[in-house]
Amino acid sequence: MRKYIIGALFGFLIAFAFSAHAEVVNMFGKVVDGSFPLQINGQKAEKDAISIEGTSYIPVRSAAEIFGYDVSFIDSQVILKKKEGDVKMNINSGVISEEDRIKIDKSEAEKQENLIKLADIEAKSKQEQAEFEARKQFGIEQDAKIAADRKAWEEQQNSYQIASLKLVMNSKEVKPDAFYKKGTTYLLSVRMLAEATGADVTLDETTKQMIFKLDKNILKLTLNSTTGYLNDRQINLETSPVIFKDVTLVPVRIIVEALGGKVDQTETTLTITK
Repeated sequence: MRKYIIGALFGFLIAFAFSAHAEVVNMFGKVVDGSFPLQINGQKAEKDAISIEGTSYIPVRSAAEIFGYDVSFIDSQVILKKKEGDVKMNINSGVISEEDRIKIDKSEAEKQENLIKLADIEAKSKQEQAEFEARKQFGIEQDAKIAADRKAWEEQQNSYQIASLKLVMNSKEVKPDAFYKKGTTYLLSVRMLAEATGADVTLDETTKQMIFKLDKNILKLTLNSTTGYLNDRQINLETSPVIFKDVTLVPVRIIVEALGGKVDQTETTLTITK
Protein backbone atom coordinates (compact mmCIF):
# COMPACT_ATOMS: atom_id res chain seq x y z
CA MET A 1 0.00 0.00 0.00
CA ARG A 2 1.49 3.35 -1.03
CA LYS A 3 1.74 6.07 1.58
CA TYR A 4 2.51 9.76 1.40
CA ILE A 5 4.71 11.74 3.77
CA ILE A 6 2.59 14.65 4.96
CA GLY A 7 5.02 16.05 7.54
CA ALA A 8 8.49 15.57 8.95
CA LEU A 9 9.60 11.95 9.17
CA PHE A 10 9.53 10.67 12.73
CA GLY A 11 12.91 9.11 13.54
CA PHE A 12 16.10 9.79 11.58
CA LEU A 13 16.70 7.95 8.31
CA ILE A 14 19.94 7.21 6.51
CA ALA A 15 19.73 7.08 2.71
CA PHE A 16 21.45 4.27 0.85
CA ALA A 17 21.85 6.03 -2.48
CA PHE A 18 23.72 4.37 -5.33
CA SER A 19 25.24 7.62 -6.60
CA ALA A 20 28.81 8.65 -5.65
CA HIS A 21 27.63 11.79 -3.81
CA ALA A 22 24.43 12.20 -1.82
CA GLU A 23 22.28 15.14 -2.65
CA VAL A 24 20.10 17.20 -0.37
CA VAL A 25 16.57 15.96 -0.91
CA ASN A 26 13.37 17.53 0.32
CA MET A 27 11.24 14.62 1.57
CA PHE A 28 7.99 16.51 1.99
CA GLY A 29 5.30 15.18 -0.28
CA LYS A 30 7.42 12.25 -1.47
CA VAL A 31 5.79 8.88 -2.11
CA VAL A 32 6.73 5.91 0.08
CA ASP A 33 7.02 2.91 -2.22
CA GLY A 34 6.91 0.40 0.62
CA SER A 35 8.49 -0.82 3.88
CA PHE A 36 10.41 -3.96 4.70
CA PRO A 37 11.84 -5.60 7.86
CA LEU A 38 15.42 -4.66 8.78
CA GLN A 39 17.90 -7.15 10.25
CA ILE A 40 21.43 -6.25 11.40
CA ASN A 41 23.78 -9.09 12.30
CA GLY A 42 20.79 -11.39 12.69
CA GLN A 43 18.95 -8.98 15.00
CA LYS A 44 15.68 -7.50 13.85
CA ALA A 45 15.36 -3.73 14.16
CA GLU A 46 12.39 -2.24 16.00
CA LYS A 47 11.43 -0.09 13.00
CA ASP A 48 11.17 -1.19 9.39
CA ALA A 49 13.22 0.27 6.57
CA ILE A 50 11.35 2.12 3.80
CA SER A 51 11.81 2.83 0.11
CA ILE A 52 11.09 6.26 -1.35
CA GLU A 53 11.17 6.64 -5.11
CA GLY A 54 13.66 3.80 -5.50
CA THR A 55 15.96 4.75 -2.60
CA SER A 56 16.09 2.71 0.65
CA TYR A 57 16.18 4.35 4.08
CA ILE A 58 16.76 2.72 7.49
CA PRO A 59 15.71 4.04 10.91
CA VAL A 60 18.78 5.51 12.56
CA ARG A 61 17.69 5.12 16.16
CA SER A 62 16.67 1.47 15.76
CA ALA A 63 19.93 0.66 13.93
CA ALA A 64 22.00 2.60 16.46
CA GLU A 65 20.51 0.68 19.38
CA ILE A 66 21.62 -2.60 17.77
CA PHE A 67 25.13 -1.25 17.20
CA GLY A 68 25.27 0.13 20.76
CA TYR A 69 25.20 3.85 19.98
CA ASP A 70 23.23 6.70 21.57
CA VAL A 71 21.53 9.01 19.05
CA SER A 72 21.02 12.76 19.25
CA PHE A 73 20.18 15.53 16.74
CA ILE A 74 22.24 18.72 17.16
CA ASP A 75 22.95 21.49 14.65
CA SER A 76 21.52 19.61 11.67
CA GLN A 77 23.66 16.60 12.53
CA VAL A 78 22.83 13.06 13.61
CA ILE A 79 25.32 12.25 16.40
CA LEU A 80 26.03 8.68 17.37
CA LYS A 81 27.87 8.36 20.67
CA LYS A 82 29.82 5.39 21.92
CA LYS A 83 32.52 4.92 24.54
CA GLU A 84 35.28 5.16 21.97
CA GLY A 85 34.16 8.64 20.91
CA ASP A 86 31.58 10.46 18.86
CA VAL A 87 30.71 9.59 15.31
CA LYS A 88 28.95 12.45 13.50
CA MET A 89 27.01 12.19 10.28
CA ASN A 90 25.79 15.16 8.31
CA ILE A 91 22.03 14.69 8.02
CA ASN A 92 22.07 16.11 4.52
CA SER A 93 25.03 14.18 3.11
CA GLY A 94 24.92 10.95 5.14
CA VAL A 95 28.77 10.73 5.19
CA ILE A 96 31.30 10.77 8.06
CA SER A 97 33.43 13.89 8.35
CA GLU A 98 37.22 13.70 8.02
CA GLU A 99 37.63 14.87 11.58
CA ASP A 100 35.44 12.07 12.88
CA ARG A 101 37.13 9.52 10.64
CA ILE A 102 40.46 10.48 12.21
CA LYS A 103 38.92 9.95 15.64
CA ILE A 104 37.67 6.53 14.61
CA ASP A 105 41.06 5.54 13.19
CA LYS A 106 42.79 6.75 16.36
CA SER A 107 40.36 4.80 18.49
CA GLU A 108 40.99 1.63 16.49
CA ALA A 109 44.74 2.15 16.75
CA GLU A 110 44.44 2.51 20.53
CA LYS A 111 42.42 -0.71 20.63
CA GLN A 112 45.12 -2.58 18.73
CA GLU A 113 47.82 -1.12 20.96
CA ASN A 114 45.93 -2.21 24.07
CA LEU A 115 45.48 -5.70 22.62
CA ILE A 116 49.22 -5.92 21.96
CA LYS A 117 49.97 -4.76 25.52
CA LEU A 118 47.53 -7.32 26.88
CA ALA A 119 49.17 -10.08 24.82
CA ASP A 120 52.59 -9.01 26.16
CA ILE A 121 51.31 -9.07 29.73
CA GLU A 122 49.79 -12.53 29.22
CA ALA A 123 53.02 -13.84 27.64
CA LYS A 124 55.10 -12.43 30.52
CA SER A 125 52.71 -13.94 33.04
CA LYS A 126 53.00 -17.36 31.37
CA GLN A 127 56.79 -17.09 31.35
CA GLU A 128 56.87 -16.12 35.03
CA GLN A 129 54.56 -19.05 35.85
CA ALA A 130 56.81 -21.43 33.90
CA GLU A 131 59.90 -20.11 35.71
CA PHE A 132 58.11 -20.49 39.05
CA GLU A 133 57.17 -24.09 38.25
CA ALA A 134 60.76 -24.80 37.18
CA ARG A 135 62.11 -23.33 40.44
CA LYS A 136 59.51 -25.29 42.37
CA GLN A 137 60.48 -28.53 40.64
CA PHE A 138 64.16 -27.79 41.21
CA GLY A 139 63.43 -27.22 44.88
CA ILE A 140 61.60 -30.56 45.10
CA GLU A 141 64.51 -32.33 43.43
CA GLN A 142 67.00 -30.60 45.71
CA ASP A 143 64.97 -31.56 48.78
CA ALA A 144 64.91 -35.19 47.57
CA LYS A 145 68.68 -35.12 47.01
CA ILE A 146 69.32 -33.63 50.45
CA ALA A 147 67.10 -36.30 52.02
CA ALA A 148 68.93 -39.05 50.11
CA ASP A 149 72.34 -37.66 51.11
CA ARG A 150 71.20 -37.41 54.72
CA LYS A 151 70.03 -41.03 54.69
CA ALA A 152 73.30 -42.19 53.13
CA TRP A 153 75.27 -40.22 55.73
CA GLU A 154 73.28 -41.74 58.59
CA GLU A 155 73.79 -45.22 57.18
CA GLN A 156 77.50 -44.51 56.92
CA GLN A 157 77.69 -43.26 60.49
CA ASN A 158 75.95 -46.36 61.74
CA SER A 159 78.30 -48.65 59.80
CA TYR A 160 81.39 -47.63 61.86
CA GLN A 161 81.93 -49.24 65.24
CA ILE A 162 84.57 -48.48 67.83
CA ALA A 163 87.23 -51.21 67.64
CA SER A 164 87.44 -53.42 70.72
CA LEU A 165 90.98 -54.67 70.03
CA LYS A 166 94.10 -53.43 71.76
CA LEU A 167 96.43 -51.57 69.40
CA VAL A 168 100.16 -52.28 69.44
CA MET A 169 102.43 -50.16 67.28
CA ASN A 170 106.06 -51.23 66.90
CA SER A 171 106.00 -53.34 70.09
CA LYS A 172 104.31 -50.64 72.15
CA GLU A 173 100.66 -50.63 73.17
CA VAL A 174 99.06 -47.30 72.42
CA LYS A 175 95.76 -45.64 73.07
CA PRO A 176 94.45 -44.51 69.66
CA ASP A 177 92.64 -41.22 69.16
CA ALA A 178 90.36 -42.89 66.59
CA PHE A 179 90.19 -46.64 66.07
CA TYR A 180 87.16 -48.06 64.27
CA LYS A 181 85.96 -51.16 62.51
CA LYS A 182 83.76 -51.39 59.42
CA GLY A 183 82.87 -54.94 58.47
CA THR A 184 86.21 -56.77 58.71
CA THR A 185 88.35 -53.69 58.05
CA TYR A 186 90.05 -51.72 60.83
CA LEU A 187 90.67 -48.00 60.38
CA LEU A 188 92.95 -45.53 62.11
CA SER A 189 93.38 -41.79 61.91
CA VAL A 190 95.87 -40.61 59.28
CA ARG A 191 98.06 -39.15 62.03
CA MET A 192 98.41 -42.39 63.96
CA LEU A 193 98.99 -44.50 60.84
CA ALA A 194 101.72 -42.10 59.68
CA GLU A 195 103.31 -42.46 63.14
CA ALA A 196 103.06 -46.26 63.01
CA THR A 197 104.64 -46.57 59.54
CA GLY A 198 107.05 -43.65 59.73
CA ALA A 199 105.66 -42.29 56.44
CA ASP A 200 105.38 -38.63 55.49
CA VAL A 201 101.79 -37.65 54.67
CA THR A 202 100.50 -34.69 52.70
CA LEU A 203 96.87 -33.74 52.18
CA ASP A 204 95.47 -31.97 49.10
CA GLU A 205 92.20 -30.28 50.05
CA THR A 206 91.38 -29.53 46.40
CA THR A 207 91.60 -33.13 45.16
CA LYS A 208 90.79 -34.64 48.59
CA GLN A 209 93.86 -36.83 48.11
CA MET A 210 96.28 -38.19 50.73
CA ILE A 211 99.85 -39.01 49.68
CA PHE A 212 101.96 -41.36 51.85
CA LYS A 213 105.72 -41.38 51.12
CA LEU A 214 108.14 -43.89 52.66
CA ASP A 215 111.52 -44.64 51.10
CA LYS A 216 110.79 -45.27 47.41
CA ASN A 217 107.10 -46.06 47.90
CA ILE A 218 104.41 -43.50 47.14
CA LEU A 219 100.79 -44.35 48.02
CA LYS A 220 97.94 -42.12 46.88
CA LEU A 221 94.44 -42.46 48.36
CA THR A 222 91.33 -40.33 47.85
CA LEU A 223 88.50 -39.65 50.28
CA ASN A 224 85.36 -41.75 49.66
CA SER A 225 87.09 -43.76 46.91
CA THR A 226 88.06 -47.44 46.99
CA THR A 227 90.66 -46.88 44.25
CA GLY A 228 94.25 -46.05 45.20
CA TYR A 229 97.63 -45.90 43.50
CA LEU A 230 100.89 -47.45 44.75
CA ASN A 231 103.83 -46.16 42.71
CA ASP A 232 101.32 -45.32 39.93
CA ARG A 233 99.91 -48.87 40.00
CA GLN A 234 96.19 -49.09 40.74
CA ILE A 235 95.10 -50.94 43.86
CA ASN A 236 91.62 -51.61 45.25
CA LEU A 237 90.56 -51.00 48.83
CA GLU A 238 87.80 -52.84 50.70
CA THR A 239 86.92 -49.66 52.55
CA SER A 240 87.51 -46.11 51.35
CA PRO A 241 89.15 -43.36 53.42
CA VAL A 242 86.47 -41.26 55.09
CA ILE A 243 85.96 -38.30 57.40
CA PHE A 244 84.09 -39.64 60.43
CA LYS A 245 83.30 -37.44 63.42
CA ASP A 246 85.71 -34.80 62.11
CA VAL A 247 88.59 -37.30 61.87
CA THR A 248 90.06 -38.66 58.62
CA LEU A 249 90.14 -42.46 58.88
CA VAL A 250 92.13 -44.76 56.57
CA PRO A 251 92.22 -48.59 56.31
CA VAL A 252 95.13 -50.02 58.31
CA ARG A 253 96.28 -53.26 56.64
CA ILE A 254 96.47 -52.19 52.98
CA ILE A 255 98.41 -49.00 53.79
CA VAL A 256 100.88 -50.65 56.20
CA GLU A 257 101.58 -53.53 53.82
CA ALA A 258 101.83 -51.22 50.76
CA LEU A 259 104.56 -49.27 52.57
CA GLY A 260 106.50 -52.42 53.51
CA GLY A 261 105.14 -52.95 57.04
CA LYS A 262 103.33 -55.86 58.66
CA VAL A 263 99.95 -56.28 60.39
CA ASP A 264 99.10 -59.12 62.78
CA GLN A 265 95.64 -59.67 64.27
CA THR A 266 94.42 -61.89 67.09
CA GLU A 267 91.12 -62.05 68.91
CA THR A 268 92.28 -59.32 71.28
CA THR A 269 95.07 -57.36 69.59
CA LEU A 270 95.98 -55.60 66.35
CA THR A 271 99.74 -55.25 65.96
CA ILE A 272 101.45 -52.94 63.47
CA THR A 273 105.15 -53.31 62.72
CA LYS A 274 107.00 -51.08 60.26
